[in-house]
Amino acid sequence: MGRGCCTNLLKIPILQVSIYQLTKHSVGEVLPRLLEKIVLGGQRTLVVEKDPAALQVLDKVLWTYSTNAFLPHGCLGDGFEAEQPVLLAPHFVEANNPKVLVVLGLSKLEAFPGVERWVDMFDATDPQAVEEASKRAQFYKTQGWEQTRWRQGATGSWEAAP
Repeated sequence: MGRGCCTNLLKIPILQVSIYQLTKHSVGEVLPRLLEKIVLGGQRTLVVEKDPAALQVLDKVLWTYSTNAFLPHGCLGDGFEAEQPVLLAPHFVEANNPKVLVVLGLSKLEAFPGVERWVDMFDATDPQAVEEASKRAQFYKTQGWEQTRWRQGATGSWEAAP
């Protein structure tokens, strides 16, 4: 993420920003359960990951993470984007009218009207990811958005982070 990554955003209302610091488990292990809860709550979600290879892996994970669960989702370009409760994309799109935005990796932040919750998830063991997340957190602060921070404890359970 470049120095000016967060300069393209106008001040837009976001009700809540939840920041998840992953230290024990990967995105592929954590995200499906979070998405299940969001979908059960009736909210459409856009998952943004700039790396096409990571998007393909995530797509496969969402189909195979459990033999007892089904998480309906699609990828941008597959068709039927408007009907997807969870849409995976390499950039911001309004195709499925999301109320929740999950940021996994991106090169810049963009204005996104209509989003009620912003989830920022990153690998806290990767110094570059930590630096990028810190820049995003500072930006959220300058926007006046409410931030809730979570980190995985020694056993992988979630605890409030400072």
